[in-house]
Amino acid sequence: MILHSDRWLPGDLESWLDNERFDAAFCQLSEMEHNDRQALRYLREFAERPGGGYLGVSWGKDSVVAAHLLVRSGLKMPVVWIKIWPLYNPDCERVRDAFLRDHDIDYHEIAVEWHPDQVQVWRDLYESGSMASAGYSPIESAGVQGFKEAARRFGARHVSGVRGEESGVRRIRMNRWGAMSKNTCAPIGYWSSQHVYAYLHKHGLPVHPAYAMTMGGVLDRKQLRVDALGGGMGRQRAEWEGMYYADRVAEIGRIAKEILSA
Repeated sequence: MILHSDRWLPGDLESWLDNERFDAAFCQLSEMEHNDRQALRYLREFAERPGGGYLGVSWGKDSVVAAHLLVRSGLKMPVVWIKIWPLYNPDCERVRDAFLRDHDIDYHEIAVEWHPDQVQVWRDLYESGSMASAGYSPIESAGVQGFKEAARRFGARHVSGVRGEESGVRRIRMNRWGAMSKNTCAPIGYWSSQHVYAYLHKHGLPVHPAYAMTMGGVLDRKQLRVDALGGGMGRQRAEWEGMYYADRVAEIGRIAKEILSA
């Protein structure tokens, strides 16, 4: 269930609906059931091991699927969003609210502040247009303290919606560790983005509206990242943000200026 957005451009919804018709057909394939069983098995095996832990969410498509699999598994595990102001995408809150209305989970948010040294690095790279070439992710840089706090509260072991298809680094992670390591579990790590979209459709789960922000179908929805704004990895990321989230990007810039001038 795609959440409606006034930010959509002409053709965005129509392109999404075309994709959704394919999702409806894809979720009938037998491999979907196989993926479900495998992911649930990974989750249960990981939870049976000692040491506690939590499931991390960003409220993008992959973590919504991971959270829903946790609900279906019947396991009791904290679900944690490390929320970094002002970098988080505001529509993530809408996905969160829609999910929590339908599902009773042990939910927690950890608020993280943007530190001046991180802001300075961000501004230098953002203004020079070299953030992507530098391999810099503002949300990952700022989120370190949040992950430390999550480990302190719930233990270092965690489940995530990481998938090998998303990046070279994640592909290496899956090749090296598989779906489970001592402290991590990636139950949908071997899924394709099409499997994820089909799962969301099959179970009527809330879908972040940014996945329909494809410039009327010019962009491939599987390349979109929705957990944070402020540039980062991916070609033409800043241009996409300026097209769909110009107000929030301007706010991020204003807050960065205030932090550095304090």
